[in-house]
Amino acid sequence: MNDELQRAKRLLDEKYFEAGRLRDESVAKGDQVADFRAQAADLNREIECVKNQRAEMWREINRLKEMNEQKTCESGNQLDKIKSLDYELARTHARIEDTQKLVDVRSSDLRSKQCALEDTERELARVRDCNNKLMADNGCVRRDNERTAAENYDLRKELDFSSCRNGDLSVQIRDAEVRLKEKDDTLFVCRRDNEC
Repeated sequence: MNDELQRAKRLLDEKYFEAGRLRDESVAKGDQVADFRAQAADLNREIECVKNQRAEMWREINRLKEMNEQKTCESGNQLDKIKSLDYELARTHARIEDTQKLVDVRSSDLRSKQCALEDTERELARVRDCNNKLMADNGCVRRDNERTAAENYDLRKELDFSSCRNGDLSVQIRDAEVRLKEKDDTLFVCRRDNEC
């Protein structure tokens, strides 16, 4: 009877020991599950952050596109102004040539028409001043056009850089989603093991 009692006590002690070990394992697995949940929450926060960054970049791209269209429209207007100035310049050159022909025709009668010649020379000087002013304005418009073209080029470079950065962020999001799926699968397996 004592042997049976000792055997029963031993079995009972073994069962207590086994129950304590299982309790420790359950606590350790509960800690692992909590860690996995914290990691999943971190990944969700990172994904939201990346989504917000993508939305911000999309708004920036749209703003840059609108600015590019506006600069293109301004460039077209400046080209129209340049064409108008070139036309005016051609008309002025034609007037200068006509005036020069008139001077050549009237040079034979220099004494009688000296006053007319002086008036014509004054007119010629005025037209040349206008021509110089128009040439200066034409140079300014050309410089503005070149500056606008340089700005357009810089905006295109920024747009290409933003597109590349969006591609990199998309790859990072896909990698994060794959890691999240792997962690979800691991969490599911751990839960199933705990339930078993």
